[in-house]
Amino acid sequence: MKIPKSVKINGIDYKIEKVSGLNDGENILFGLFDEQEETIKINTHNQESQNQCRTLLHEVCHAILYENDTKGLGYDSRIPKDEETLCELFARGFYQFLQDNVSQLYDLKE
Repeated sequence: MKIPKSVKINGIDYKIEKVSGLNDGENILFGLFDEQEETIKINTHNQESQNQCRTLLHEVCHAILYENDTKGLGYDSRIPKDEETLCELFARGFYQFLQDNVSQLYDLKE
């Protein structure tokens, strides 16, 4: 899997930025979804390429939750720990799913 320059989520283009030393002022971060700037930032300093890909999927999960306004479905995004846990579970599962199945899904020649 490679990290693209941008991804489209619900019709919105989100720019992907690779950043060394990404932090929020207090903590070093693996990644960051910024709905205002329409960006996803991936820290290249504290993780290897496979984990950067998994971090991308984690941040995409945040973007999907944001873009789909899941509050109407009973999901409460005001509980940050719940959203972090949910995004991490999906990111790990989807990363492995894509690694194991992408050639079959797109009929790629090896």
